[in-house]
Amino acid sequence: MSLNRTAQMGRLVRDPETRYVGEKAVVSFTIAVDRKYKPEGAKKTADFLKCEAWGKTAETIAKFFCKGKPIIVEGRLEQQEWTDKEGNKKDKTVIVVESFDFVLSDSTANNGGGRSSTSSRDALDDELAPLDVSLDDMPF
Repeated sequence: MSLNRTAQMGRLVRDPETRYVGEKAVVSFTIAVDRKYKPEGAKKTADFLKCEAWGKTAETIAKFFCKGKPIIVEGRLEQQEWTDKEGNKKDKTVIVVESFDFVLSDSTANNGGGRSSTSSRDALDDELAPLDVSLDDMPF
């Protein structure tokens, strides 16, 4: 038995980049995840995590997220290896996103306290209303 699961909440550091493998969409993006620990007098630090999503998940992320937007991602870690044009071996670790969630702003959170992930259709409706998007457009 093995376990390879991760869940992270952060902000996109740039707009997602979409490409296609055959007819399947692939979106790549990086999120900045703040570190909780900060030595006294030091600046706040963050980890920058590379993420990749496929298919409908990729299409939805590309449609609704942009630089600076908060997101919760859940998936598995994958070590990717390749050889560049000069023949050098390269590798990177990415989160292969299997699911994601929107993060509500303080003004739209139902519980009135801080940030929370969408937990009801009403909260999702309120968050998406300014984007003029109906729930029929959502793939989930």
